[in-house]
Amino acid sequence: MPVAFSEGMDTRDGLQALPPRVEAPEAISLDDRLKEVERTLIAWALRTTAGNKSKAAALLKVKRSTFGDRINRCGIGTGAAYED
Repeated sequence: MPVAFSEGMDTRDGLQALPPRVEAPEAISLDDRLKEVERTLIAWALRTTAGNKSKAAALLKVKRSTFGDRINRCGIGTGAAYED
């Protein structure tokens, strides 16, 4: 029979018990979330630099060529308004 431990209570082997499990309301796709964050940061950098891709790439500390690839992958246009 498993032994229940309080938060922070030491187990017999000297390791601390894990805190109580918190159930997430729904599953979250890490890949989708990372794409969303990348798109948001790229749009922010382009807005901040008035569309200057070289300066935007420098802001995000990536090579200009890599930045261009990421713009294309995220489907961000080159129009004046860069939306999240």
